[in-house]
Amino acid sequence: MVLTHQATARWFVSLVLILGACRGGGDTQETGTEKAASPAPEIPTLPQMGPLGDLDPDTDGGAWSAHAGFEGREEFKVSLLQTARTQLPDRAPMVHTMRQAFTLVREVISREDGITRLRLQIKDATIVPMDPNGKPIPPPPQTAAIGPALERVEVHLAIDAQGRVQELEVTKASTLPRGMEEMFHQLVRDLQVALPGGAAEPGQTWDDAGELPVEREKSRNLVRWRLKGTYQGMVDRDGVRCAVVEILGDLEEEGRVDRKGILGRVEGLGRVRKVALLEAETGRLVEFRMVSALARRVAYGKKTTGEPRVEELTMELSLRAGTAGEENQ
Repeated sequence: MVLTHQATARWFVSLVLILGACRGGGDTQETGTEKAASPAPEIPTLPQMGPLGDLDPDTDGGAWSAHAGFEGREEFKVSLLQTARTQLPDRAPMVHTMRQAFTLVREVISREDGITRLRLQIKDATIVPMDPNGKPIPPPPQTAAIGPALERVEVHLAIDAQGRVQELEVTKASTLPRGMEEMFHQLVRDLQVALPGGAAEPGQTWDDAGELPVEREKSRNLVRWRLKGTYQGMVDRDGVRCAVVEILGDLEEEGRVDRKGILGRVEGLGRVRKVALLEAETGRLVEFRMVSALARRVAYGKKTTGEPRVEELTMELSLRAGTAGEENQ
């Protein structure tokens, strides 16, 4: 498997950006008229949550003051596994898997009127393509340039006391390969843990909804999410009393794509599940895991070859607070 520099970049973080890295389908030959995509295929099974999916929270501790907390400068070890399966008519499915790891550095810049301003940076990024048997294969030479480019970028964002992002700006992005700036928007959205505010009792639920435009070369898609959060109770994690928050919900994607002059339509449906451990006293994020699955169908003009294309995408994202030199367990 050989990925272009641009495709490798898109694989790096985002479930949505992974869509642009799927390589498959015959080349288009003639300009045809656009046609609507068929209904999206069945959503793939969500990946396993691992240890965070088997917690047994204490529900007898009463109410928790649900709020997001941020401390000075913190580092988080992040690992990510993405798999894309592309199916074309009369062809064997193509499967691409990438494993990534990096350190996310988060620093508090200021606090005012309930808003915390943060700066995010990435360092120590590694990208490892995998073969169909899950074994690492040599990455393309262009991959070596991605890590240094990521480390030059800063993300500035403002977050309210309920953990919702109010402002986001990516700076120093001119050195990034095309299409990678949106990756940071997607990463922040994936890591968002929206809270209800005020005191939360075990079993209490709340809603979180929003949308994110994703622009790639010659395409513009819109991803919407409708999520429900639940405060499950308390657990002890490495000697720290933590509130357990689970977020579960649906994703929708729609948009248009231009493939060599042929207009196409994209439709997709997905599911996402997040579990976050927040230090009970401060609201500081201690550990986080997200799994997601998306099925999408891409239909082009009538005179294309090898269409429509069906793509199934899964992602596993894990984050753990720590310092330099610690492993993400």
